[in-house]
Amino acid sequence: MHFSTGTAQNFYSKVDGRGSSYMLNMVTDKADATITGSGKTEITASNQLKVKIIGSGKLYYRGTPVITTSITGSGTVLPKKI
Repeated sequence: MHFSTGTAQNFYSKVDGRGSSYMLNMVTDKADATITGSGKTEITASNQLKVKIIGSGKLYYRGTPVITTSITGSGTVLPKKI
């Protein structure tokens, strides 16, 4: 499990297997997230969010980014509810 806070212009996250990455407090302009397996990522992106999921992973996001997805399997990309 990984938690981060702060701000960043660009951010990359990779989760393999059943891992988790909690980045809601890391506010980014552009984010790129990859999930392989059944892992979970939570992230905040303001302008751009690229997501690649292979498997049943879940990505929850905050912000209003333009989202580009590549999903192989039953993975999902959903807005994070408060």
